[in-house]
Amino acid sequence: MTIELTARGDINLDAVFRVAWRKEPVRISDKALRRIEECRASFLRLIETDPAPIIYGVTTA
Repeated sequence: MTIELTARGDINLDAVFRVAWRKEPVRISDKALRRIEECRASFLRLIETDPAPIIYGVTTA
């Protein structure tokens, strides 16, 4: 049976076991994908502010 991820709480020991050991497929829900897109857009706006924030590994070399 496919494991659908919608929120962080969907990633638990049972889900990890089913995917890692039973090779069950994983699907990221449309709701989660929309949330990822929203968060990415928000993050990009943040790093484009002036002055740019210092975020290790993102705005630093």
